Amino acid sequence: LVPAAGLNKKNPFVDFISDELIPYIDSSYKTAPYKILVGHSLGGLTAIDILTKWPQLFNAYIAIDPSMWYNNEAFLNNTVAQLPKQDMNGKRLFIATANTLPAGMKLSQVDKDHSKETQHIRSIMKLDAFLKKNHNGLMYAQNYYGKEEHNTVPLLSEYDGLRFIFDYFHLSVPQEDFTDSTAALP
Repeated sequence: LVPAAGLNKKNPFVDFISDELIPYIDSSYKTAPYKILVGHSLGGLTAIDILTKWPQLFNAYIAIDPSMWYNNEAFLNNTVAQLPKQDMNGKRLFIATANTLPAGMKLSQVDKDHSKETQHIRSIMKLDAFLKKNHNGLMYAQNYYGKEEHNTVPLLSEYDGLRFIFDYFHLSVPQEDFTDSTAALP
């Protein structure tokens, strides 16, 4: 069973993921049918690109400080043009944005600045503004991590992204389970 059967991919990396990697993992391990793609930086750009072109490949996506500036924002422009044409019902996307601002600059000043230094964060903010208006059934959340930089944001944001994706699942563990050492473990 190939999960991406019928997709018009023409992308060697996506072909590998859908036709080889996912079937291998599903046949080698006990897996659930719910699939999540997580990417940071250029991997975050890849996650947004796959969501845009092949949304049915995964159920949810976490894009951590995605490099939407890449190639003069070609991927950003493609997402803006193509995403509204896709059925996003039931899909979830969490975008984490790190503080990549120049020293002394405030987030509120970014859209007025057009320097190379702010292109990374500006491009993510453009995507965020677009997604807030054009979600097309996509469940979407974005979080700005003002105290985190590009290379420190993945750990916190992946946790937050998973909490967003599984917002319906609340683990309630009584405090005594953490303090009672006599409890038998299975």
